[in-house]
Amino acid sequence: MRQQSKQNRLIQEQLRSQLKRGEWATGAPLPPARELAKSHGVSSSTAYRILVRLAKDGLLWQHSNGRFYAAEARHLVDTIQPFACMLPRLQLWNVVLQEIMHGVTQRSAQYKRGILLIHNPALIVQDDINIPPTYADVAEQEHILREFFATHADSCEGIIFDNVWKDEVLAKFRDKLKRMVVINRKTSLDFVSAVFPNFQRCALLAFAHLYARGYEKIIFVSPHDDHYIEQAMEMGLNVAKLIGAQFDADDIRRPRTAEERHEFALELKRANRRVGVYCPDDNWSYRFYRDMQDVGVECPGRVGLLSGIGTPAVGGKHPMSTLKVDFEKMGELAVDCLRADEPRSERVDVTLNLGVTT
Repeated sequence: MRQQSKQNRLIQEQLRSQLKRGEWATGAPLPPARELAKSHGVSSSTAYRILVRLAKDGLLWQHSNGRFYAAEARHLVDTIQPFACMLPRLQLWNVVLQEIMHGVTQRSAQYKRGILLIHNPALIVQDDINIPPTYADVAEQEHILREFFATHADSCEGIIFDNVWKDEVLAKFRDKLKRMVVINRKTSLDFVSAVFPNFQRCALLAFAHLYARGYEKIIFVSPHDDHYIEQAMEMGLNVAKLIGAQFDADDIRRPRTAEERHEFALELKRANRRVGVYCPDDNWSYRFYRDMQDVGVECPGRVGLLSGIGTPAVGGKHPMSTLKVDFEKMGELAVDCLRADEPRSERVDVTLNLGVTT
């Protein structure tokens, strides 16, 4: 410990000497903590603590992008940059996105940052609410991002993407993205932050609640193709294997059109066992509930229906049973991720709200 303390003091003295000579006074940032750690043979956390110590002593200044500068350089580089939000057009903003953006706005205000909203109608196209939406493909998403960088270049501190964006597209812009976070889904990219619901808890609560209510067979419903739904279905299979539930890929259903929903409702009516249905999408859960009522399915007597996110779509005088995701917290955490020194993943908690459908 004494050796480590001595080494830390030596690193501090070396940096103080470099700062005194004015090596970074022109506005160039100091090397990142991981580079300092590698060159001095210490951990990244130790190097970061040294930089923070020098900042507290007034020798360094930390930019909002996380980099450290000589204190004298602050007037050269301290410009307030907004957070960019790459989202669907306003007409498609559902309650979920409204709650997320409320959290983003609140947290951005705490950091004294503005928000640049980038709405592109090509991201999601849905002319009829009774059919699933269609999403921009890889080529279209690439085109949207190229236009964004051509227009805004380095004017934004970080970018928030929603769950419709594809990892393969974001990976192509790694060199142009300072900091970015995707919301409402996990990501496979190690340079990207992600904030998403606790999908494992969602699946565990769905199985536990429906089995506790006496439903003998469990069905998960995938109403449309996006990353949120895909990851919820994948976690359903993983949790089923973990707890030994009789549930496999055949128990994930995809009724998309009105006709397919009608056939699914009739199948539930003919079932010789009590069936518990979990659908992560509130709007489609409400439609399934109406479909079952139309064909005379006893809910919750013969069929139980559990929705997935807890918006007002499943509320009202006779609320449906639902899992409730704290989307406002998701927005706050998204901004925190943009301010963090390294990419990170944050899971948002989920609770169970009981209603008339189970």
